[in-house]
Amino acid sequence: MKQNSTIATPIMNREQYFSLMKDFTACVRPLIEKHINSFCGDNKLLPILSFFFDKRAQKTCLLKPFLAKLSYDAAGGRDVDKILPVAAVAELINTSSYQANSVLDGKYGVLTKPDKDNQLIASMVTREMTDRVIDEAPLDSYIKNKLKALYSEANKFMYYGQFYELNVLHRRNLNVEKMSLDEYLGLYLTKCDHISGIFSKNVALSGAILATDNQLKLDAIGNYARNFGIGLNIINDMSDYLP
Repeated sequence: MKQNSTIATPIMNREQYFSLMKDFTACVRPLIEKHINSFCGDNKLLPILSFFFDKRAQKTCLLKPFLAKLSYDAAGGRDVDKILPVAAVAELINTSSYQANSVLDGKYGVLTKPDKDNQLIASMVTREMTDRVIDEAPLDSYIKNKLKALYSEANKFMYYGQFYELNVLHRRNLNVEKMSLDEYLGLYLTKCDHISGIFSKNVALSGAILATDNQLKLDAIGNYARNFGIGLNIINDMSDYLP
């Protein structure tokens, strides 16, 4: 694949940013489809597994894979082929969360018990698929183990965050009359950090570690991505109350 050094430009405008994200999405999507088809030996499972991937295929820009790519570039990486498997894993983990969340919130038309059961199964299968993608990537075992640890942590904290959203922050469990605004915001930001902050940080680090082992660079990239992810979750929550 032709290398694209322009993506590492320190400053880019909005149009360039989304154009590069669209181009990279077109590169990583065939790899995702390949792994779905090869992993799903039973054709009866494929429609259930593909339900959310088909919905995601309608999006021309996938943020999480591009975050891994930008972080790889920021750390000094230039080989596009090297980052592709990691970018695919980022989208697989992200999609597994959509599959699981549809069981919890009934969005995207997942309303009946059979549909919810199937998406829960799909989420588990998709999560298992990520390890296979990492195992098949042309990377050394040390990096593969670090990638698995990063995505395991991201997955764990996403569901900690879901617990916060469904339980800790539920009105029935909050003493709102006695709770200060700062106390509530602390709980809310913890939820945002768990769901999206740590996930975004680890996606970014999964790209960056392919290019550097400089801890100062990794810390800077990880901290930026973590705050970026927290902001994304706040925006996502606000969108529920906007027309």
